[in-house]
Amino acid sequence: MSCAEELELSPRPRSFAAAAYAAVRDSGCRVAAPSGSTGHKDPPAEERRRQVGTCDVYLGLIGREYGSQVVDLPSRSYLELEYAAAQKAGLHRIVFVRTLETESIDGRQQAFRERARQDGLCGWFVDDEELHRLARIALEGWRSRSPKRAARKRARQDPPGIGPACDANGLKDWAPEIASGISDAIGWP
Repeated sequence: MSCAEELELSPRPRSFAAAAYAAVRDSGCRVAAPSGSTGHKDPPAEERRRQVGTCDVYLGLIGREYGSQVVDLPSRSYLELEYAAAQKAGLHRIVFVRTLETESIDGRQQAFRERARQDGLCGWFVDDEELHRLARIALEGWRSRSPKRAARKRARQDPPGIGPACDANGLKDWAPEIASGISDAIGWP
């Protein structure tokens, strides 16, 4: 699971990141490569790419802040690096973007949010309950449909992992009933 520190710290009493972690747990998955922000030593870019590549699916939360810059690649945040690594690895990406009303957004973050939107993301969230519900539904859909996940699990003989976010078009392709079930909730056309 991947998110910037702002989503790990707010809102209170349950942060957006805590809601997403609960959705991962409630869907029967586990977090294999957590973001490297709060309390973690930030690894170099290649190590983080490798971590993402060991995952079965990418769950990303995009908020207002760009996030911590990669130690040896300061032009990128860890969130953006992990997103790109998941895309390059061919992972299903499940991405949720926090709806913002009047807050200003850094130009880099605005560009990243727009790129994720153009890639076809799963949805927008306003509060922790909505995020939890949508992420759980998307992950359960992924778990029930992913032949790659089953093959990787057999090959590794360990539980499935959730990486540092499944694009909407991919979700529609491999889980049409899940996609239609959440399209009203997240505003898919």
